[in-house]
Amino acid sequence: MDIDYNIYAEGVVFEPPSEDWIDLGEWQALGFDENSFMSAVGGLFEAPDSGDYHLPPGSPAVDAGIDAGVSADIEATPRPQGAGFDIGAYERQ
Repeated sequence: MDIDYNIYAEGVVFEPPSEDWIDLGEWQALGFDENSFMSAVGGLFEAPDSGDYHLPPGSPAVDAGIDAGVSADIEATPRPQGAGFDIGAYERQ
């Protein structure tokens, strides 16, 4: 399994096969999500309560991704914009 460059809500835990629930640091020690991190939901998206998952200025997802071979976001905005690729379906313009 290849899992990386994700943003998880603070407090999330993981369940590896045949083990108890573990935190992100322990999950990363198993070789998963090396470049992933936790973030508070506030400030991550424009207005998630109303379904707007665009990235606001200062979102930790801006420029935090990698080139995954996707040249445009879900709205056909070319990727990357700015210093790097954004995490998620939307590229910050």
